[in-house]
Amino acid sequence: MTEEYPVLIGHSVRTEKKLFDIEQVADFICEQGMYGEVTVEKPNGSLLLTTYGIYLDKITDLKYRAKLLEILVPKQQALEKAEFGFAFGEIM
Repeated sequence: MTEEYPVLIGHSVRTEKKLFDIEQVADFICEQGMYGEVTVEKPNGSLLLTTYGIYLDKITDLKYRAKLLEILVPKQQALEKAEFGFAFGEIM
């Protein structure tokens, strides 16, 4: 898959990190979102996305959102299962 954004910058309350692919963005959201909100910006400083914890809040590129969710949702569900014993999207 060709990346639209060869480098992005992730910000959290704990760190700032360069992110080079969509998998790294999803990992950053899950790792840092456990401690608070996350912001991911383009190198020019314009906003790409914000989160509320590990969940997307705002995103400016809907095509990127669709690709990101394919990777992010399974990671979110794994975190939910580890924390609560089930994923919120599962039918109980």
